Amino acid sequence: MIQCQIIRFIRLTELTKPMNNNTTHNNFHSFWQKVIHFTLPYLTGLYAGGLLGWAALNTLYPDRRWWLYLINSFAIYLFLPLLVLPFYAISRRSFKVWASLVVVFGLWVYYFGGTFLPKQVFASDQTEGSSIRVMTYNVLASNRQYDEIINALRKSDVDLIAIQELNPELAQYLKSELEEYPYQILQPKWSAAGIGIISRYPIQKAAAPSSDRFWRNDALIVELTLDNTTFTVINFHTISPGSISNTDYLKKSASEREKQSRMIAEYVRNTSQPIIALGDLNSSGQSLAYRIVNAALTDAWRTSGWGIGHTFPGGSTPGNSRPSFGGVSVPPWLTRIDYIFYSDDWQANRAWLAPWDGYSDHRPVAAQLTLKTAP
Repeated sequence: MIQCQIIRFIRLTELTKPMNNNTTHNNFHSFWQKVIHFTLPYLTGLYAGGLLGWAALNTLYPDRRWWLYLINSFAIYLFLPLLVLPFYAISRRSFKVWASLVVVFGLWVYYFGGTFLPKQVFASDQTEGSSIRVMTYNVLASNRQYDEIINALRKSDVDLIAIQELNPELAQYLKSELEEYPYQILQPKWSAAGIGIISRYPIQKAAAPSSDRFWRNDALIVELTLDNTTFTVINFHTISPGSISNTDYLKKSASEREKQSRMIAEYVRNTSQPIIALGDLNSSGQSLAYRIVNAALTDAWRTSGWGIGHTFPGGSTPGNSRPSFGGVSVPPWLTRIDYIFYSDDWQANRAWLAPWDGYSDHRPVAAQLTLKTAP
């Protein structure tokens, strides 16, 4: 009798053990569910508030702080949580979460949404006479893959190409290999200051504004006549930010780019001719330098390109600007710093990323622009 009771007690004990463990597990799981359920709406609100704070700082003090310049350069990645936030808002059904979603989505649309909207094509690619295809390409001064550069320039099939970081060897290749671009004004240097323009149409050099410190190098300004209309082309390359570890230089270079951008804008306002300005601005679309130029001219990618259009940094050749940590390079094409701007005399048909040579740390940007007919 006693043995039976002992056996029964052991069996009951064995049966209750897993139930107790399961109960403990359920309680632990329930606890964290409650914690997540309670904190996530507040974290979502803090995230939305943080984005509003960035937007306010970017409006009041753009690029005036080195860390703000870096945030502005990669601001699109601040919106990565937007990939999952709508699903959380649907499942949560919370006013706080939905309000945060509206704020975040509104800021994304304001800063980046326009480049993802369908673009109206005002004229076909085959428009004769009144349109021109132009391209800007920072080829990287240390890039010695000249055959690949030449092939990329040929494949672009554009009428005029603005080149930055042009070295003397590449300049000789352009003269000897690119017969389809017979008109060339080249100012090569064994540094990032080399610059040049090659064209299918006759071009002549125009005077740049007098200044001891114009752009990173003296901007190359040429004139070209299209359908009896003479217009100005500006090839610019503003000062680079240098290393992200040198915060003093980051701040100084941002100030210099602001001055250089104001020179571009001032030149545009004092010129009566139609203008195309293209090159490497070394600043993202959220920077003060960009806003200054974009206030005087129009960004072709914003009006006729599609997608983020990132152009920098890429490549893996010596001398490129693509950062690496522990021997591992960061992903390529993190930001957009190469632009084609145009005056109100033009209409943008489309903008696109042109063929890349595979070695430069920049991708080329091309656009087709059409001269507006006089009313």
